[in-house]
Amino acid sequence: MKVIPQPTYDLPPELFKPNYSMPRKETFNAIQEDAKPNWDSDFASLSTSSGSSIRSASPTPTVQTITESLYMSLLTEKHGRVVNATNPTYAMAADGLEVQTETYRLGYEHQLCKFLLSYHFGSDLYIGPVGEVLAKDLDANPGGDKMIMDFGTGTADWAIDMAIRFPHVQVLGIDLSPIQPDPAGIPVNCRIEVDDLNLDISHYYNTSSLVHIRNLVAGIRDYPALISQATHCLIPGGLLHVFEIDFDLYHTAHVDSVVKYPKNPKNPDYSASAHWMACLRTAMQNKRVNCEVGHNLKQWISEHQMLDLVEHHDAFLPVFSLFPDTTRENKIHNELAKMASSDFAQYICNARPLLLDQFSVTFMDGLEQQVHAELRSPLKQLYDHFFTRFATDGNVDVFAFDQRGWGKTACDEMHKSPDGAYGLTNRKHQLNDLEFFLKREMARVGPHRPIFLFGHSMGGGLVLSFGSSTDGLPASTTISRVTGIIAAGPLVKQTQPTPAPLRWILALLSWFVPWMSFHTDVPYNHLTSDPKKNAEAQLDSMMKPFATIGCINDILAAGDHLAATGYQSWPSTLPLLIVQGSADQMCSPTASKAFFEAVPLSSDNKKYITYEGSYHENHNEPKFWMQEVDDIIQFMKDCIANAAKL
Repeated sequence: MKVIPQPTYDLPPELFKPNYSMPRKETFNAIQEDAKPNWDSDFASLSTSSGSSIRSASPTPTVQTITESLYMSLLTEKHGRVVNATNPTYAMAADGLEVQTETYRLGYEHQLCKFLLSYHFGSDLYIGPVGEVLAKDLDANPGGDKMIMDFGTGTADWAIDMAIRFPHVQVLGIDLSPIQPDPAGIPVNCRIEVDDLNLDISHYYNTSSLVHIRNLVAGIRDYPALISQATHCLIPGGLLHVFEIDFDLYHTAHVDSVVKYPKNPKNPDYSASAHWMACLRTAMQNKRVNCEVGHNLKQWISEHQMLDLVEHHDAFLPVFSLFPDTTRENKIHNELAKMASSDFAQYICNARPLLLDQFSVTFMDGLEQQVHAELRSPLKQLYDHFFTRFATDGNVDVFAFDQRGWGKTACDEMHKSPDGAYGLTNRKHQLNDLEFFLKREMARVGPHRPIFLFGHSMGGGLVLSFGSSTDGLPASTTISRVTGIIAAGPLVKQTQPTPAPLRWILALLSWFVPWMSFHTDVPYNHLTSDPKKNAEAQLDSMMKPFATIGCINDILAAGDHLAATGYQSWPSTLPLLIVQGSADQMCSPTASKAFFEAVPLSSDNKKYITYEGSYHENHNEPKFWMQEVDDIIQFMKDCIANAAKL
């Protein structure tokens, strides 16, 4: 079995305080009060779907060998994957040991769970007084071994680890599918039995000191009955450990922050991951699975008459690595997120047999593609490779931010302002924000370090407005501190201008309903000449086809001002570089070139570079982005050298 190396667990257990979307897992410990012979579960009404020939009749070791023919009778093929053939409830893939299969994922998930438990509770396989419960007591139990039962053992990773850790204890793993390792790799005090936990397992009653249940929701029709079954399997004073996921995503580490999603993918609040999770719930519910187990476990276990001393813990598991690696705690959070994201991605693939029973192949293919895109880049950084090259090739320190109303500032649910929304901004707010960050960076680096201002597209138009301002916003002292301005594909005029009547209506509406949101088509095929890059942008959760009336009107009006008279106010000592693709179909190269030529600067202080054949996003053009970096770095070096001569 291939699994990742076990991480080092050296952090003390403490409250986990991530602040991004994550599923919640619940863990419970409960001590059995007394073994009571009678119970009122409705297990007898469940249909038997497993042949008696494969079920053990007692807690003694199974004597029947699973032959190849019997092995194949337990499995079948569905939607191109191998699944179990004995229980219609559980439809997850159950195929071989290679990468990209369910057995590989289960091994990986075992390592993730160990990491999570160790981080929270300081113990990687269990929580609570397990060591005390399993302590060897020869006087009380001469010649006998204690037993652990692992319900839904899967690949038996937990059972094997416990058998190694407690060699004096017999460990029994029970699972619906025979997907465990070769018996030669299992410790002598561990055995695996094939059984359906939806059926009566009274032959295991009053045998075990510990019953362990982890992530078993998808295969169980009546979870309260399972808890009762597990309780009866315990000896007096035994321990029940339940660890389940609740099939929700959360914005923060709080039960009230569940991610809600609109079904329309064009809605700015749409989450493909939350949509997929909702589809999973639907498919499971159609298999008679109770998807509210995670939410109800606390009540079920606390109210069970045979259990006492109940402990309940919530553990929020991060999915996206969004914390800056500035503290040790953040590094652990990000490591957990990387593991969880990988596990989630594989879970999506292995849940296909279940989901394709409910949804079409075309629908699931499209949704899965969007989810994988979110997992790869939850808050996509379109400039990461671009800015990194500045640091490595030019020794340039880069500070970047998404403008108010766009990108993370609007879509990052964990960090955005409570009143933030996509497209909710105007030019005054944008200039205020830009001056704020500039002043902060000025204070950070001191008065002598050169500072350049860079913007692309709308941001390119913004930095041009910044340099052309005459109304005190920004302050002249702030402008004078800037060493040079760089505008990439700036929005001065649209390549295909909005019709004049529509512009007039837009200006009128901006007086009355400036914050009204409306749909705007994003011409993804005009972003770059690379179809792959454009397809990635289309799946970017930070890029929405929406804007507000006031924002769009301000952007276009600011460009009009730049073209008409704004260039006249450009400071004579502020160098300017404009870079743009000749094939830009979004922001007009002709308009930016006209602005450049009209700016009252000497040829030594301004430069215009055209990339022939490049589209709107030079920084994402395979043929041009490195050249653009080199040109910008050279411009900065020239500005610094010229300033030194003064």
